[in-house]
Amino acid sequence: MRLALVAAVLGSLALLVNPTPAFAHADVHGSSPRNGTQVSVAPKKVVITFTEDVTLDSLAPRLVDGAGRTVPSTAAIAGAVLSITPVKPLGRGITSATWHVISDDGHPISGALAFTVGKSTPRGQRTSIVTMPRIATTLSGDRPGPLTLTMTSTAKSGEVTWTSDAMPEPIIWTITGNGTTAKASGVLPLAGTWRMSAMLVTSSSQMVMPSGSVVLRAPESS
Repeated sequence: MRLALVAAVLGSLALLVNPTPAFAHADVHGSSPRNGTQVSVAPKKVVITFTEDVTLDSLAPRLVDGAGRTVPSTAAIAGAVLSITPVKPLGRGITSATWHVISDDGHPISGALAFTVGKSTPRGQRTSIVTMPRIATTLSGDRPGPLTLTMTSTAKSGEVTWTSDAMPEPIIWTITGNGTTAKASGVLPLAGTWRMSAMLVTSSSQMVMPSGSVVLRAPESS
C-alpha cells in the first residue's frame, strides 16, 4: 500500500534529519476476503491482518451493506488480527468493512475494504473524472459495485485512495501500468460522491498525485 511505495524515500530523509530510530505505524498486511474481490459464498467473518499488533479505537469496526445500512456484528482483536463477525449471515451483494485501530506507538489508523458476494457487474455508463493535475481518467461505470479506474499515464505502479462522506475511511486500490495506461480495480460500495487521490509512480521513480471526484448513482431497482 502507500507506505510501501514511499518507504525508501521517507526512510532516507528520516536518517538525514534525525539519527534516532524511527518507528513505523501499523499498515494493513492483508485481509479475507481481499479488498475488491467477488466471492461466491458469503464469508462467516471479515479478517484484517496488520503489520504489527493493534488495539481497538473508540469507534467500533463495522460492516455496511450496499444500501449504507450498518450490519449488526461483533469485533475482536488478537495481536495483529482484527475479526469482524456478522450476527447473521451476510446476504448477496456488496459488503464493506471499516475500522479504526491504534498501533503500538499510539498512532490511530482507519481504513475500509469492500467486496461482493455473488457475481456482480456494474451497471451504468463509463464516466470521465476531471483531475488536478489534468490526466485523462475514466471509471468503468457510474453505479456502486466492481469498477476499474483507467488513467493515461506512463506510471508502472501506484495506488488510488477513495473516500466519501458516507464512508470517510479510505478504500485503497493498487495501480499497475504498462507504460501508456495505468489501471486500478476494486469495489466502490455506496452511491454518492467519491473523492479520489492517486499516487502514480513511473519507472524512473517520478511521482504524480492527481485528485478528483465522481458521483455514483443509486443502484437500479431489480
